[in-house]
Amino acid sequence: MTNPHTHILLVLTLQKTILIKTSSCPFQNLMKDDPTGWIYKVEQYFEFRNIALEQQVQLASFHLEGIALQWHRWLAKFCGPLTWDEFTNVVQLRFGRTDYEDPSEALTRLKQTTTIATYQEAFERFSHRVDNLPEKFLIGCFIAGLRDDIRIDVKIKQPGTLADTIGVAQLIEKRNQLQKRPNNNSVSNQFMQQQRPHPIQ
Repeated sequence: MTNPHTHILLVLTLQKTILIKTSSCPFQNLMKDDPTGWIYKVEQYFEFRNIALEQQVQLASFHLEGIALQWHRWLAKFCGPLTWDEFTNVVQLRFGRTDYEDPSEALTRLKQTTTIATYQEAFERFSHRVDNLPEKFLIGCFIAGLRDDIRIDVKIKQPGTLADTIGVAQLIEKRNQLQKRPNNNSVSNQFMQQQRPHPIQ
């Protein structure tokens, strides 16, 4: 007769296996377009699933497709087994942007061309790839890349943290957008003047 505790253990193990296989997996369709985001999502997945270090590269390679899969086959043939850190480095070198070697330089060259939200997204993408940057340096880089109509007002406010700097920039952007809208009072006055009867000649 089957031990009920053993039966329960088998059921739980099967459920866990099914969950892992059917749950959303972050490995696919990301490496070529956004290798940094791909690595981040995969590492989050590894941490959530408690994947052992020695299994990480192999598990990630199971889900590679297209050019990434072809590249990995070449890598495995000529370089042999790699640690996860070694693997992510070569992923960045192969699929990353040309500024991967020095993201801090790309950060200092970054300029706002559209909205604060878009600029902030690009700024965060570069800044998180550089370790141990002083917050004062990040604040200076962020302000330097802002458009002229926003940068000057942000400098006047002298925000003390990067979060405050971004928040002030967003508020100034909204203020500028409101100032560019037609003045409702002016429109109403113009309408009233048009409705007044003209004097009889």
